[in-house]
Amino acid sequence: RRNWPTSPQYYKKPLWKKWWDADEELKRTYELITTIPGIGAQNAVCLLTFTNNFTRFGYNARKIACYYGIAPFGRDSGTSVHSDPHVHYMANRMLKAMLTQAALASIRCCAPISHYYHRLLSLGKKKQVALNNVKNKLIHIITAMARNNQPFEPEYININKLIA
Repeated sequence: RRNWPTSPQYYKKPLWKKWWDADEELKRTYELITTIPGIGAQNAVCLLTFTNNFTRFGYNARKIACYYGIAPFGRDSGTSVHSDPHVHYMANRMLKAMLTQAALASIRCCAPISHYYHRLLSLGKKKQVALNNVKNKLIHIITAMARNNQPFEPEYININKLIA
């Protein structure tokens, strides 16, 4: 038999929220991440926990995508050996599944993400490939938001792309 705390005050706030209250930087990053439609509390907590508030990977979105198992890799050797890029099977499946659910929710709720997904489908991409691209895009957006300390802006326009 386990000894569970019996005080009703203990159960009023989830344990992760108690941790966030102790660390202002984690709390701020959590609030930034959850401004994206489709990214909920569980996704934000897992992302912050497994990346150590993005410091484990130095705010590098490509490394985080590799860790999550959503970065595709191809095999090329000279002129004869070529394979299509595919994601590796060795990844944290819980994180990947949670990010998949967040991507599906973002496709339904977030106009820029939905537009991106449907544009990929209109270009002839398979649904799973387009969904994986959305997951990768979400990781890049979240990492940039945490690095720049800015909330999500659906109307954001990349000035560098306009200049080029």
